Amino acid sequence: MSNTPLCDNLFPPSYVEDHFGYSQEWKNEVEKWLFVSKNINEVVYNKQKNRVKKAKQRDELIGEYKAMYVAKEMWHMQNVQFTNEENAIKKIVDFTFKDTEDNLWKVEVKSPSWLAELADDFENGIITKEQFLERKQKPQYINGESRCLGFDIFRNPIEDAIKKFQAEENNLLFLCPNTFAPLDFFGSLENWHQLRNIIAELDTEKKISTVCYFDVSLSGGVFNYKYPLIKIKSTPFIKE
Repeated sequence: MSNTPLCDNLFPPSYVEDHFGYSQEWKNEVEKWLFVSKNINEVVYNKQKNRVKKAKQRDELIGEYKAMYVAKEMWHMQNVQFTNEENAIKKIVDFTFKDTEDNLWKVEVKSPSWLAELADDFENGIITKEQFLERKQKPQYINGESRCLGFDIFRNPIEDAIKKFQAEENNLLFLCPNTFAPLDFFGSLENWHQLRNIIAELDTEKKISTVCYFDVSLSGGVFNYKYPLIKIKSTPFIKE
């Protein structure tokens, strides 16, 4: 009997191989994210299974699940709940929670993918169309391949998130990139200056309260969770 039944049931083998690096450790960790989300609301969890059919939606779905895992298990937030998109008149956020001071927070999760980064390179003339089409047919990670780092990959996701937020509310944006290289080290060195500038440019109504740059990595058999909160207006009260 599999020790990762939720992961095996939700994700096709090709996704596990390409994105989890052929690693049983990753499957075990992802199983924790899925278990938490399913327990929050099994009905909504089951309705979302069809989102794994397309690569972009798979990345978004797993980004939402791991963000919910952090909010509930690591930040110990209360009333973590999926939002009801079926009955929504307009676009709404992915989930909500209440912080340790009982403040309600609206949460949107965006997961820019390596394919989006590749498409950005093509649109900016860094690679040709032929190179773009050839590279996207290969696995995400190739030994010896280097990439240029930049925060522009977040522009479109930030714009999309702003449409989900309402002004004068507590709005938290999770950025969970599935790109070629993590940017948290470079961002923290400059106090997230580039990212702050992009948000200031795009968020003219000042809807975003906080951004969480969320990255998970596996090193030496240990999973490292990094989730710095980048304060724009305010941050949730957390008791870790």
